[in-house]
Amino acid sequence: MINEILSKYVKFIDCEGWKEALKYPDWYIKEPVATDLKKFNGDVFFRLNFYNLIKELLCDNLIALDREGPTFFHEREIEREITNIVIHHTKTEPEISKEYLSVMGFLNVYVAEYSRCHNSLHRLFYGKPICSGHFDKNNKQIFYNYHWIIRPDGSRERLLQDHQIGLHAGNKAVNRTSIAICFAGDYSNSPPAFSAIESAARIIKQYSNIKNIIGHCEAREGTDCPGNWWNSSTLRGKLIALATLCK
Repeated sequence: MINEILSKYVKFIDCEGWKEALKYPDWYIKEPVATDLKKFNGDVFFRLNFYNLIKELLCDNLIALDREGPTFFHEREIEREITNIVIHHTKTEPEISKEYLSVMGFLNVYVAEYSRCHNSLHRLFYGKPICSGHFDKNNKQIFYNYHWIIRPDGSRERLLQDHQIGLHAGNKAVNRTSIAICFAGDYSNSPPAFSAIESAARIIKQYSNIKNIIGHCEAREGTDCPGNWWNSSTLRGKLIALATLCK
């Protein structure tokens, strides 16, 4: 099975090197995988193929994972600890599947975090098999960063449960206290549809202890997520007003 999968990507990776590295729990810091992980944020075509490769390997349980930890966060007490809503966008096509969202989280956040060793916390995880501690209804480990995904037509899907802490904000204090709502699509230069904004407001109304509704860019410097529209007081105000009215 592993030979069949790797052979599809022979133009992009060293198949034999990957096959050897994947035998180990620290596959992500072994060569040639470590070098390929650095490359996938560059060329768009390479990145697409890389996502497909990791998706297939995860689907067929060919990547060493740990189901019991350690993880970056424990679960939380829902009502008392959720005080913030953080708004995101996927910066992808709006049709992005839940499977790809999990792969994105796996590569962009979990692999990145486990590959670091610059402080005592990261040294605890460095080289260990990756573990999110999050599982879907079929008991399959998932790597979503967000709690909710909203499509342009306003339809929404649950990703993480409220007690599960998502690694979405790039800010540990915010992660611990927030629900992450993500608009599917690239809204760098244009806002989400009103139906999507209204859907986000209806999600927010479910939480009784919310003190702040912020964009990802307000939790972490260096990102424009969820797009330039968030800087518009009109649109931001509309979302906040709708969330209040919905209650």
